[in-house]
Amino acid sequence: MTQIDETQKRYLDRALDILTECEPSMEHLETFYSGPYPVLHVKYQGIEYIFKSALRILDNELLPNEARILGDLKDVKGITHLVQKYGNKSYLKAILKEFFPGRELPFEEKIRYKPLQKKLEDTIREIHEVGYALLDIYEGNIIITEDGNDVCFIDLIHGHTTATTDNRKRNIDRCLLRQLFI
Repeated sequence: MTQIDETQKRYLDRALDILTECEPSMEHLETFYSGPYPVLHVKYQGIEYIFKSALRILDNELLPNEARILGDLKDVKGITHLVQKYGNKSYLKAILKEFFPGRELPFEEKIRYKPLQKKLEDTIREIHEVGYALLDIYEGNIIITEDGNDVCFIDLIHGHTTATTDNRKRNIDRCLLRQLFI
């Protein structure tokens, strides 16, 4: 296990408390970190998921934003989908998302395989068609399977609604995506 600092330990303890509050029978398998903030890999009723909880004031805006986006993108392939929301209309405590097995695309590693490039481009196009852009596209938000034959966007927490005619925002996403390709 990677050494964690005191701040990460505090956030992890709180995330595990929220996990227990939301679904006591959920099993914590592994922890991933986005900066100091834990994202929990869990197992529930025999299926693996990702559990994200509201740990900071900022999460009270970002987590509902991601839940709303994922709800709107339920038919888009190439993303991890929302499974469950925990909380109420005034406070979203946590979300449960699909788990996509693999590894983060390492920084500076480019995607060479043309079918994966096309899948990512198609996913971004579909997301834009639904009305979202500025998707925080970078290596850490993309998972690639160990065999290198499939890929998935895993984090849309920073997405913004946009008019389908707003090509400036859509072009930013396309440009960031192309930077990941050879």
